[in-house]
Amino acid sequence: MPKHNTLILETGARGHVIAELVRRSPDTGLLYHYPSKVLAEEEGITVPTGLRSLTELGGWDGAKNALADFAVAKNVKRVLVTADDPIAAGVGDVFRERGIQTFSPTAEAATIESSKKKMKHIARERGVPTADFEDFDVTDADETMAAVIEHAAERNKWPVVVKADGLAAGKGVKICASHEELHLKLEELRAEKHLEPGKSIVVEEYLEGPEISLHAWVGGDSHLMFPFAMQDHKTIRDNNEGPMTGGMGVVLPMPHLTAQDMDNLGKIFINPFVQALKDEGTPFYGVMYPSIKLTANGPKLLEVNCRPGDPEAPAAFPMLESDFMTIAMACAEGKLNELPTPRWRKGAAVCIALAAPGYPGKAQTGGIITGIEQVRSHKGVRLYDYALKREKTAKGSVFKTNGGRVLGVHAAAANIRLAVQVADKAAAEIRFDGKEPQRRRDIGAQAGSELFKERVEILRSYLAAA
Repeated sequence: MPKHNTLILETGARGHVIAELVRRSPDTGLLYHYPSKVLAEEEGITVPTGLRSLTELGGWDGAKNALADFAVAKNVKRVLVTADDPIAAGVGDVFRERGIQTFSPTAEAATIESSKKKMKHIARERGVPTADFEDFDVTDADETMAAVIEHAAERNKWPVVVKADGLAAGKGVKICASHEELHLKLEELRAEKHLEPGKSIVVEEYLEGPEISLHAWVGGDSHLMFPFAMQDHKTIRDNNEGPMTGGMGVVLPMPHLTAQDMDNLGKIFINPFVQALKDEGTPFYGVMYPSIKLTANGPKLLEVNCRPGDPEAPAAFPMLESDFMTIAMACAEGKLNELPTPRWRKGAAVCIALAAPGYPGKAQTGGIITGIEQVRSHKGVRLYDYALKREKTAKGSVFKTNGGRVLGVHAAAANIRLAVQVADKAAAEIRFDGKEPQRRRDIGAQAGSELFKERVEILRSYLAAA
């Protein structure tokens, strides 16, 4: 069997777990990851690229041609682009132009993530249930803020949700419970550069209820659902309190929801976007991931992401039994219909994110990490690299924090409760500069609640009537 050199372009922990799966593929030759993942290289999963840092290369937009040149020079035959920033920058487009098989949506197809305004309008036009909304194009920050405040006052239903139109690493969402809080959150958006001329914001009704994540492999004009729903925990603190993050933990499968439910939800929340993008001449290739709120009035769409979730991917992908690269290349080539149904391990899984002090604001980096070797000895536990670096010292070398979310702790067990117990026990051994990392301690609690069970029953009634 011929071996194919492969390149993964990814900044999050999902890159580490994807690299682990790609390494298992029997036809994988040399496997590169950029930017490098320290743990993946240490484990012998990937080999260094030798390329300069992303900052030195000018970010993803500046780096894409250098990365394509690298791929050609190293005889790379397959590329996977699985993070939002490089996808939006059109990195995958450049590789396709070079004739390299690429698992990634085009930049234009990915605008359903990079533009919440576009996503909401497609949902409205295609009949996808979602929150009522209005969008505002920014020409002047003060005028836009005044228009939003006037709109909220006329509507007079609180809370109201304000979203930055572009990519914001999961942190461009502001939930406002009053006029006063709306003023403050709009000022935050201004300070975060989301109210500059030429940008847009979306103002929508607040959807109350448990949130679930759906994932599907998409190959141009068809899709295959992951057979389970997941649940992310978006805020930094327990009980869904504190500011929004990129995600602090995921559990799966959400109880009471079947593979048939997933197929039915895919018809409602994924297929309309697949067909809309095909109709626009920008078909989607990759993983599509909508987030859904289970409201008292049925399921409603929150957002659509154009890549695997993170920490969804480090929770789910270790459960995949089928060959990851076979599925990924079938997506890239539009041949999903030729695949047998992907196989997944039975049981439950969790990924808990460990974050540095200050996250999701200005994270304190450079903290010495201890406990990694102890956690690696735990049966059924895997550590995935969000943002680590290794530095040499007089006494050897140490791991240090190098970003906001630093490590993902994955565990699998017979059910969610047991998986969370295993992951929590392992996470408790990790320290940053001798202190406990930031982490949620209520991961998975909502999965067993009466509210969740009640909302699933409402979902079932909705699906039966659809």
